[in-house]
Amino acid sequence: MNAQEELTSVSGIKSTPKVYPLYPPVSDDGVLALSDLNEFCRGQLDSLLGIPTTTMFVLDFSRVKLWDISAVLWLAIALQFYRAEKLPFRLRLPEVGQDTLPGEKIDFQKSADFLRRWRFDVALAHVGELEGILVSDQVNYFAAGPRQYYTDENLRKNPEGLLEKCLTNRLMEIRDLTRENTKTRRREVSDDEIQQTIRIFQDAKVGNILFNNCNIQKDDADCFADSLVTESLLNMKQHPNATTGMLAIAVLGRSRELILAVVDNGDSIASTILDTYNRKYGTTLDRASLPAAPLHERAKIIHYATQRGVSRKPPQPMDTDEEVGLGLTYIKEDAIDKYKGKLRIVSESVQLIYFNSSLADPEKKEWPHKWKGNLLRISIPLKAGRY
Repeated sequence: MNAQEELTSVSGIKSTPKVYPLYPPVSDDGVLALSDLNEFCRGQLDSLLGIPTTTMFVLDFSRVKLWDISAVLWLAIALQFYRAEKLPFRLRLPEVGQDTLPGEKIDFQKSADFLRRWRFDVALAHVGELEGILVSDQVNYFAAGPRQYYTDENLRKNPEGLLEKCLTNRLMEIRDLTRENTKTRRREVSDDEIQQTIRIFQDAKVGNILFNNCNIQKDDADCFADSLVTESLLNMKQHPNATTGMLAIAVLGRSRELILAVVDNGDSIASTILDTYNRKYGTTLDRASLPAAPLHERAKIIHYATQRGVSRKPPQPMDTDEEVGLGLTYIKEDAIDKYKGKLRIVSESVQLIYFNSSLADPEKKEWPHKWKGNLLRISIPLKAGRY
């Protein structure tokens, strides 16, 4: 039963309670994965759109113990959409309270401090003021930063650890890559913010950190900032109409991976590359019809965008395959071949997963999302015993 049916079955729309909680699915160990967020939006939130109601829906994430950082960023993009669609909601985030079981206090305190240290409030700023997003008793949730875990004092206890190294060098907090255009008064992805972020990774000598903690060669590790981070951010810049663009990295202990996530709310990869795709294959697809195109067609267009020599710009007389269209290609090749990881792309309601070889066709599946945007999730395995 979806949220709309449950509301109606309880008491009917006209007499529903003023506050109604909605709970996202989480795994048995309390992880909110990207797939859980997708199920929550599709199964509960989408069905409420366009329905007149006086109910305030509380999106209750208080039972989440571990966050996939890509789900955190994608949640912010989703909330932008639901706010624009006039869905009345507030967020409830994890917190230790009087009713918290003793055995779960550490998990929920860590979960709350994760959101604080990783600056989820930066992402939520693209949705609105915190007072209008969080439940009333959590409006000061981010005010004092992490309360117990991920604090500077704790980081000094193990200064050489992967997590500690990255946090100390400010590599793991959510980064807003946009600025307001003074002429249009709209936010847009900023070259200055991109360059500043790249410099932060370069100055932190992130290659040394990765070499010591991941199963990759030193030369490849040294290319992380100049290649993988740079191309991921520049790729975001290619998506027209993006007013939100964010990057974050985190360690996912359950799968023992370092996660790099990049999201934006711009036009989809498929729509951006569509003119080039039509020229290549002699098709006449238009952007308005893309959402209704079959899965295999949308997946093919996005996969095409990862091939060498493919660019959204019209070909120039002197262009060669080695000179154009290498952004997503570099990202895919680096993630899979250099770092022995995986690349997941979510765009145009399609999910593609690349692994084992950058030359192999990706796994593809429907991944419906009503909002515009693109997500890149790169996972890099850690060495044994590293965290």
